Amino acid sequence: MRDDRFTVWEALLYLVGALCPSEFEAADLLHTFGGNGDRARQLAYLLYQKADDKGSAAEANACNSLIAAWPSLRKGALAAAARSAGPSQQQLL
Repeated sequence: MRDDRFTVWEALLYLVGALCPSEFEAADLLHTFGGNGDRARQLAYLLYQKADDKGSAAEANACNSLIAAWPSLRKGALAAAARSAGPSQQQLL
């Protein structure tokens, strides 16, 4: 049986994975994920706290990196939304 549902957990893992090589790539993913991106940020906060409590520095750092980059990622996601919208009729006149 195959499950095609996209989870918040997957969104978080994709965002963290994309953030390492490129903040631009992570911002584009954030735009693509829509509301799941904000839920992934909430999950990152929760997992950061759990990892920090357990002394798991690598996991805590991965979540913290996403949290710290969030304002920049949101700006990039808004820019990606503007790019994907294309020119409007008013812009053409």
